Amino acid sequence: MLKKRSDIYSLLVALILLSMGGLPISCYTETALPIDLDFELSYVNDDESVPVFMDITNETEGADTYEWTFVGGEPTGSTDRNPGVVAYAKAGTYNVGLKASNTDGVVETLEKEITVLEGITVDFDMAIVDNDFPPMTVNLVNNSPGENLTYSWVFEGGEPATSAERHPGQVVFETPGDHHVSLSVSNEFETLTQESTVRVAPDISVDFDYTIDEGDEDMQAPVAIQLSMDAISATSYLWTFEGGSPASSTQAEPSVVFNDPGVHAIHLEVTNGKRTANLSKELEVLEDTNLRIFDNLAFGVVQAHNSDQVGAIFSAELGRVLSQQEVTEENGATLDLVFFGLNGNFGVNKFVSPDEAGTNGFATIPGAGSTRIINSLEHCACGIAFSSIDFDTMVNDTPLQNFVITETSGGIAAFDATVNPRIILFQTADGRKGAVKITDFVDQGTASYIRADLKIQKLPN
Repeated sequence: MLKKRSDIYSLLVALILLSMGGLPISCYTETALPIDLDFELSYVNDDESVPVFMDITNETEGADTYEWTFVGGEPTGSTDRNPGVVAYAKAGTYNVGLKASNTDGVVETLEKEITVLEGITVDFDMAIVDNDFPPMTVNLVNNSPGENLTYSWVFEGGEPATSAERHPGQVVFETPGDHHVSLSVSNEFETLTQESTVRVAPDISVDFDYTIDEGDEDMQAPVAIQLSMDAISATSYLWTFEGGSPASSTQAEPSVVFNDPGVHAIHLEVTNGKRTANLSKELEVLEDTNLRIFDNLAFGVVQAHNSDQVGAIFSAELGRVLSQQEVTEENGATLDLVFFGLNGNFGVNKFVSPDEAGTNGFATIPGAGSTRIINSLEHCACGIAFSSIDFDTMVNDTPLQNFVITETSGGIAAFDATVNPRIILFQTADGRKGAVKITDFVDQGTASYIRADLKIQKLPN
């Protein structure tokens, strides 16, 4: 039996020649079968980046055995005709080799080169240097692994605006608001991009206002004020008060007293270590008259007060007339005058001392002081003359300083509505003197009240 294809081939040739009158069968020559060697390589899913999977298709003809070598691959070799898929975990350029042979002793070799690109993972960190106030500096750190890659940075609103460096270093953002930062990494086959956002704080700015302490609303020296600040992106503050006490402060919202009349400058400088903002305002302090003035006060009759419709008890410290439910143990000592009005007919009216409220139709006032009162100057026989014109023209406490307020039976007597306007003089428990000018008697039934203006010393003389 012929065991080799070359024997069969030679025999066929000899028979053909014999039939054509050629050489005899015993004279044929043996010829080896050739190998047509070839194979194809293709990237699985067309992915050339690590990890790469290479599909190998053998297109060889005329071979019986195969010896594959896959440098850098897994597996590293094979003797199968079709070895299938080879994996590459590291970027580089590699040879795929095939050595094929047949039973005729023919051996052929073929190598092909493949390129495995670096895999792409995009990762970067941003760290703000110092603080986020403009100009804000950001330090960029590229954590993307791999070599032989290209990088494209974009810094929206930054300086620089772009970079092709792997590690671009620091970027400065001047404009407040959100800014997009992106990094694109490419291996020439594919490109991946990561985006992030940095926020620049608002630029530094400053404004401030102040409130006048209770009792100083007339702006007469001394005037105490409380500052309130509206600053953005500020970390430290410096106040200066021209003519104030204290003269300066580093508190965010200090208080200050201006003891002398005049126009005083208030200046605030704020900073954040990068930029500074300034603002100045003026405060006018008036000459001290030692007189507090209250216009158009309403004092209710007894029923109006006790039903909390219209109050009847005045406090200069609180700056208003209080109704029954507003009188407490805490404010009882601050009350200066109590108006007693019997009803809306206004036939019986008088001002009484706070410590006499309980005997005049009112609830007893806790902690009440004693006020001396002259309800009827015309009947007091106390040697004091003070008209409504004197009241209107009084711009300081000079007219009150020499008054000696002495209670007499005629002076504390009740009055009616026949004299209008009417002047009432008084002196509080702590020695402050004052005057009331009744301007109107308003009949509203149980809510009836008198209308009055009042002037009182700030401090006793």
